[in-house]
Amino acid sequence: MAAVSSSYCCNLGKKFNSNLKKEQRFGDSNTGNLQLKNHPKLFLEGLRTSNIIAKSSIASEVRKINSYESRNLDITHGNLTMGELLNDGLVYQRHFLVKSYESGPDKKMTMFFIINQLHESKLNHLKSCGLVTTGLGTTPEMTKRGLIWVVHKLQVVVDQYPSWNDIVQLQTWSCFYGKNSYRRDWIVRNYKTGQVLIRASCFYVLMNRNTRKLSKFYDEMKEEMNPHFLKSDPIIEEENIISTKLDVDAKGCNCTSLVTRLSDLDMNHHVNNASYINFILEGTPRWMLESHRLSTVTVKYLKECGVDKILQSLSMPIQNDVISNGNYLVKENYIKLHHSIVSEGIELVRATTLWTPYSI
Repeated sequence: MAAVSSSYCCNLGKKFNSNLKKEQRFGDSNTGNLQLKNHPKLFLEGLRTSNIIAKSSIASEVRKINSYESRNLDITHGNLTMGELLNDGLVYQRHFLVKSYESGPDKKMTMFFIINQLHESKLNHLKSCGLVTTGLGTTPEMTKRGLIWVVHKLQVVVDQYPSWNDIVQLQTWSCFYGKNSYRRDWIVRNYKTGQVLIRASCFYVLMNRNTRKLSKFYDEMKEEMNPHFLKSDPIIEEENIISTKLDVDAKGCNCTSLVTRLSDLDMNHHVNNASYINFILEGTPRWMLESHRLSTVTVKYLKECGVDKILQSLSMPIQNDVISNGNYLVKENYIKLHHSIVSEGIELVRATTLWTPYSI
């Protein structure tokens, strides 16, 4: 038994040594042409091949993304504006989502962006009616006479501010107003509940493009505009702006100095109508901005303004609601302010605002 075991162990040892010779390690001097020596090279070649395939796949995807023809997208102005015409084209309706950059610290849509949305919907309506080929809302007769429409007065009443990420429905239409102007109305609702959030009216007058003087509304132009006007009662009661100019030295008058910037200009190279709202807010006492909400604003535009102009934003309470410590006396849960934007002694804008406490 012992002899058998010795012989078996001897044979096993020879087999083990033979296996060791076959399995020489990579890098040995006497390895010869072992297959193991080529493994790292094959591994690197595999990596290179994988990288080439990956890069080729990525390049193919990039070409697909950058290829305009491969997308086959059907983009039109209608898709982008998401608007539709109602009442035989007399009413324009669109929906929009309140974006984060349109919202303030309280996550509510700001007055500045509300007015911009109103203005944009007006332009979309005019485009839908074919009234932007020669100018913004101009007719052939207006073009012949060198006339354009300009904003005379804007009035916005906010019952409730839309919040960030709300879906909002906006409707707008135009109608004749007086002898030499027309009025455009807006109504803004919460799309899900149908609740009325905002009502607004804007009054437009005719101006000569070259002389910048106001013009009458000629009968020929009224005939051209008549098919696009709706017979409608005002959705808000018109507010008349106070006729007196603010005095910067008057008791209780708050004054803030500003400078117009390139970002304030519109396509006509004048300060955008909505930018004046920000100027008005800059001239409002800070404590009021923090404790009260702007519920109503009425702005009367008097003069045009360009870039790099030094402005004074003035504000003071109406009906002498001032107490000795400089704060305002609240009557009937609201405060009403009178505003004026002045440049080099010339009044550009006159406005009134109505403020209600956040607690209400």
